[in-house]
Amino acid sequence: MSSSSDPLARVTSSKDVSAHDRQRVEAVGIYRAIPMPKKGLVAADEPKQYAFLELEDGTRLYLEAYGVELAVRPVDELQRFDGQQATIVGIVHRIMPSPGAGLVAPCLSQIESVVAAD
Repeated sequence: MSSSSDPLARVTSSKDVSAHDRQRVEAVGIYRAIPMPKKGLVAADEPKQYAFLELEDGTRLYLEAYGVELAVRPVDELQRFDGQQATIVGIVHRIMPSPGAGLVAPCLSQIESVVAAD
């Protein structure tokens, strides 16, 4: 395991997600605020309380696992970063570790920071 002073692996594609599965990383992409992920159609007026990071190859890297309290992102974060390039530090998972039924998709958990990308 690396110490917090070691440089973090940079995740920008699905290939990087697989290569660094369950490791602390720095993910870079476009922050997208979205309504709660679910099957079927989503009403246009549903609040955007969740988010994913769109990686350079189009991969959606969800912020926190579906069904956990931290998956609902802070309002100020959603407003500040939606549609913007962002760098997020956390643990990357190739398959979301959900406590119940969830998305079979990659995610970042234990998010430490969300900042504007350099």
